[in-house]
Amino acid sequence: MKKNIIFLLIIIFIFLATFVIAEDYKKTTVQKQSVPAGTEKVKVGSVTYTVPKGTAISSKDGSTAVESFKHHTQRKLLQIEENIAGIELRLTQLENQIGQLKQALDEIKKAQATQKSGDKK
Repeated sequence: MKKNIIFLLIIIFIFLATFVIAEDYKKTTVQKQSVPAGTEKVKVGSVTYTVPKGTAISSKDGSTAVESFKHHTQRKLLQIEENIAGIELRLTQLENQIGQLKQALDEIKKAQATQKSGDKK
């Protein structure tokens, strides 16, 4: 009887040890699955997709459509072009403001020069 109890305890111990090791292995493998730079993991339902950041994903009637790489790239390039156009516009505005400030500074310098020459007479 004692042998049966000891045998049962050993079996339970081995089962629990196996379970703990499997859980630890599962945690470490999940941590090792890193996401490549510039991508993200998106979970839709029970499926996880690794896609470039900002990729459009649409679900309808149980089917999921991930935006193709070509469309994603085109959309991102259009956004970049819009951003560059905005930056160029802002640069032009800043250049105009710098020109106006230079003119104002030149006028101030002329006014100070005429004031100093007037004070010397």
